[in-house]
Amino acid sequence: MGLLLVAGGGKFANGAVSWEPLRIVFNSEATAGSATSGEGAAGGAFGKWLGKLGRRIFGPLGALLEADNIVKRNAYLNHYTTDLGKEGIVYDSVIKMSPDGNVYMTPNLYSSGATAQAQLSLSATPVGYFAVPLSNIHAVSNQGVVKPWGGQPGGGYEIKIPHDVSTKGSRWYPIGP
Repeated sequence: MGLLLVAGGGKFANGAVSWEPLRIVFNSEATAGSATSGEGAAGGAFGKWLGKLGRRIFGPLGALLEADNIVKRNAYLNHYTTDLGKEGIVYDSVIKMSPDGNVYMTPNLYSSGATAQAQLSLSATPVGYFAVPLSNIHAVSNQGVVKPWGGQPGGGYEIKIPHDVSTKGSRWYPIGP
C-alpha cells in the first residue's frame, strides 16, 4: 500500500503526497471484502499473522506491513490525545497541526495510555483517541515507524498529515491509564 501511495500519488510542492490513490485502494478493498464474509475474515487473520511474523523477521519493515494491514481493515486513522487536547479538538471540531506543521495519526489501537505514550513517543499520557474517517484526510507528508523521543522507546506507526484534520464523522474512544 505504501508503494501504491508513492507510485500512484501526486506530490505537492510542500512534499505532501496525495492520499487519493490510498483511498481508491481502501474503497475497492472494502467493496470486494463485503461481497464474501469468509474471505474477509480469513484474509484479516492471515494478514495480522503475516504482519506479526514480518515484524519479527524484518523489524521496522514488518511493522509497516502490519500497519498497512490495519489501515486496510479500518477506514479510520487514530489521533491519541490528553484531556486538554480533547477539549480543544471538540471545541474547534478540528485537530490542529502541531508547531512542526503536522497532525500525527496512527492506524494502531492501544488499550492503555502508557502503551500509546511509549509506542508513539508522546510527551504526555493520552486518555483516549479520536478515530477519524479517512475521507477527512487529504494528504500525507510522511509515514513510518515512530523513533525514540523524550525517553519513550517508540516503535509504533505514525502518519504525518500536513493539514488541520476535521473531526466530522469522528468518534472519541477513552482508554485506560
